[in-house]
Amino acid sequence: LKNIGFILLESNPALRSLAGLNSSSIQVGNLTLRHNAKLRSLHGCEGISALQKLTVEFNDALESGSGLGRLRNVTGQVQIVSNAALASLQAFANIVPDETTGSMRMQPSPGLQCFTPSECDSLSHPLNALHSELPPPAWDDQACHACVSPCGSKSGVSIDCDYRSGSCRCPLGSWGPNCSNTVANVTVEQGQHTVECSRPRTQEDNQQMCIVHIKLRREGGSGDISSATALAVYFACQDSKCASAILHGVELNSTSKVTWSNESHGFIETNI
Repeated sequence: LKNIGFILLESNPALRSLAGLNSSSIQVGNLTLRHNAKLRSLHGCEGISALQKLTVEFNDALESGSGLGRLRNVTGQVQIVSNAALASLQAFANIVPDETTGSMRMQPSPGLQCFTPSECDSLSHPLNALHSELPPPAWDDQACHACVSPCGSKSGVSIDCDYRSGSCRCPLGSWGPNCSNTVANVTVEQGQHTVECSRPRTQEDNQQMCIVHIKLRREGGSGDISSATALAVYFACQDSKCASAILHGVELNSTSKVTWSNESHGFIETNI
């Protein structure tokens, strides 16, 4: 996809990633992301540099606008509202709406704890009071951690600081210091249609939980693979039949690390 008039992603309860949009350059007119309950980031939008209109609202799990680091010019309205987990508006600070036709509306959310005065100035400077609606600056010393040095940019994409961890948010496909390492392609080893369940136990809600050992394969990438993280695989059994678990259609969580046996093979041990 290179030229698109309108992208509308609305009410997709299982949508977690926009990686499928990833392109070095993509021309989009309007981009609307609304009511996508599990969408955590905007990675995949790195190729977008200009829009007519941007709407990002009611995405409850969205933690960062990272992914729109190349976006500069918006001729119409920018609306970032009611994203409950959004801790920072840093990723939108480089947007410059048109002084005549543009407008900007950003409402504070319960998660907005890290909004520096300089970022507020960057957003409000191009617009007068009639065109903009911005939350006041906020900084919670307990929750917000500034990066030690500026994160800079990579391939023309501005890199944000993750204020929750004090580390830079690398663009999709890169990781590590200065985002210089290439992300590896990690897949579930073929032939694992089922996996054996060990140590089953009953939870407080009477669901049965057990531990599974899932083999993984790694291709490409750079850097120290021992520190590379991957997504844990999990789901809950609804009855006592936890003898095996089909891998197709499981949900993903970002809390576990992969154990690597060598350069190409590793495993996740996780609960289902």
